[in-house]
Amino acid sequence: MMKLTHVSITGADDETSIEELYSLSKEHSLVEWGILYYPEKMGTSRYPTRNWIRRFLQHKPDEVNVALHLCGSTTFDFLRDDLHDVWKWIHDINRVQLNFPNDKFDLNLTLHVLTDPYDIRKVADKIHSYTGGGTLILQANKGNRLLNVCLEDVAHIEYLFDESRGRGRKISDYNLPIETKRNGYAGGISEKNIIVVLSSLKRIIHESIEIWVDMESGVRVDNHFDLNIVKNVLDNVKWWVDTNYPPVLKEADDYVI
Repeated sequence: MMKLTHVSITGADDETSIEELYSLSKEHSLVEWGILYYPEKMGTSRYPTRNWIRRFLQHKPDEVNVALHLCGSTTFDFLRDDLHDVWKWIHDINRVQLNFPNDKFDLNLTLHVLTDPYDIRKVADKIHSYTGGGTLILQANKGNRLLNVCLEDVAHIEYLFDESRGRGRKISDYNLPIETKRNGYAGGISEKNIIVVLSSLKRIIHESIEIWVDMESGVRVDNHFDLNIVKNVLDNVKWWVDTNYPPVLKEADDYVI
């Protein structure tokens, strides 16, 4: 059956207890913390400051998995500049996700990031080398479609199917995975439907394929990161895994363990 490698929980910010994140990582080996890096919004809900990110990375135990999500124009800064903040932290990061600012088809984007000094293929190799095996994540949405096709055979790049882009829109159709990649799925996943989402993905994904799921809006209350919801999600996933991936359950939106 398909292998679930990560449950990525995105959107911790300055109000989130770093120690509690560490504790949850110790209890749940599948959890990965998705940290949003967006200089223009740092210090607001979902977007931690540099100081919080620095403290989180500097003191984290080895079992804490981290994906740094770069947003807006900072994605291009990271691709071209070895002195960027993220490169200074790269040894404490497992994966880097690039959230390009345009979610509509853009031929210029594809041409831009396949040429120096922005060549995304070289950056993926650097991340893999500097992190001891880490990867680069690209969102698989309409805006990136041509770029993703160009990179399907490039090593150390993974795809997150994410038309929602953190807005909490539910997945209406599950994309078939790209078999040469590890594939992620996001969009409206919550503590109420996480088991059904995973079970539904199991139906369409071959046993040899590795996947992860990413949650952002689904772990928030009134736009505040809620560690109680996070704990419920991780407990539900642990139950799903420990009971040998049970079949799809009815009443998906009403089901919580």
